[in-house]
Amino acid sequence: MTQHEFGQRIIDDLQQLQKQIETSFYYLEAEQLNAKPSEEQWSILQCIEHINLTNEQYIKAFRRAEEKANSADRAQSSYKMGWIGKLMSNAMRPKNGVIRYKMKTFDSLVPLNQKDPKARLVEHVVFEKFSQDCAELERLIKATEDYNWNRIKVQTLLGKWLKLKLGDAYAFVLAHSQRHVEQAMKLSAEMF
Repeated sequence: MTQHEFGQRIIDDLQQLQKQIETSFYYLEAEQLNAKPSEEQWSILQCIEHINLTNEQYIKAFRRAEEKANSADRAQSSYKMGWIGKLMSNAMRPKNGVIRYKMKTFDSLVPLNQKDPKARLVEHVVFEKFSQDCAELERLIKATEDYNWNRIKVQTLLGKWLKLKLGDAYAFVLAHSQRHVEQAMKLSAEMF
């Protein structure tokens, strides 16, 4: 697969996620979006907010990568994910609607109203942020598609010691978003 095709697949999947969120959640009332099956579990809106918090961090890293990219370092014709990127993306991505591995969330990525019950997420702000972040991810993918994604490294949120190739990091962010949209879809199906 060419690097352009790989990037386009990620863009297509991001656009599909946006449509899924619009058709599944935009019509829900605030109390439905904020309903939680238990105190420990997240609401639909908290799932989307967690995606926003995570994407915000990776978008910053992607912008830094875009700024540092060397225009002389042109893209290769093909792109193949590295084994770490593939492993991380596959572990994160739901398979056949099933989230296979339970993972602990970093405190900085926990939605504010989960940490502080008095805090309130504003529904339209959460959805607007999600749409803006998807548009920015698409812009970044297109802006960097002529650079060699094999050579550009992005630091993960797991620490300075773990970096992914740029294309792998794009795929990981998509897989993370898919995971939490699936989580929100399950909540919606169970509760309504």
